[in-house]
Amino acid sequence: MTQYNSQIEHIFDSCCAGVTPHSHASIEKAKRILKYNPKYSAVKGFELAFK
Repeated sequence: MTQYNSQIEHIFDSCCAGVTPHSHASIEKAKRILKYNPKYSAVKGFELAFK
């Protein structure tokens, strides 16, 4: 990032950069409104991706 703008200050509130300490992520709204119905769970998707 510094090659683009050396004035950018990085501030991290959590223990590690990019970590979200609390998440209420849900796909329930996508299921309800868009009729989204995933074929695989997240766990199964990761298993297939890193096989």
